[in-house]
Amino acid sequence: MKKKISMLMALVVVALMSMTFISCDDDDSDVANTLAGTWEGNMQVYYQYGGVTYEATYSQICFSQDPYSYSSGRGYWIDYYNRGGWGSDYIANHINWTVSNGNIYVHFIEEGTDIVITNYGLDDNYFDGEIVMDGVYTRFSLTHTSSPNWSNFHYGYDFNYYYGYGYAKPNGKFAPKEKPRRFIGKPNN
Repeated sequence: MKKKISMLMALVVVALMSMTFISCDDDDSDVANTLAGTWEGNMQVYYQYGGVTYEATYSQICFSQDPYSYSSGRGYWIDYYNRGGWGSDYIANHINWTVSNGNIYVHFIEEGTDIVITNYGLDDNYFDGEIVMDGVYTRFSLTHTSSPNWSNFHYGYDFNYYYGYGYAKPNGKFAPKEKPRRFIGKPNN
């Protein structure tokens, strides 16, 4: 009888542990379901290019959920600028994202950089929290919006020659391409 009770208790513990792991996955998939869509607002990002700092006026982010995964997907992240020095008023990146243990991990495909979104509040209309990049934390605030036409953008840094991206003409010669570098927070002026 004592052996049956021990065996029964062991099964209960195993069942409770499996429910704990499932509930974490459920929480992540709930966040991913709410996150799916297009968001717009101030992500507190800036770029440095050619010795000049450019602050983004606003950002648009689309989180498209992977139909084969409950807590990850792909999407787009576009930061808009007033008179960007690289020949365009925006920088667009494709992204891969995943929700894991409550944090949102975003990888910028064209840049090859990563951020973590943490300490956030998220509902059907508002998304705010902290971005972490290279050990720097900054606050952001977004609202849920409709999707723009994502195919109208040129993604990454390798804009073609006609956009004048990355080219300067010091002394009448073309300078080598320089990638703008993304930072978060307020620039140190």
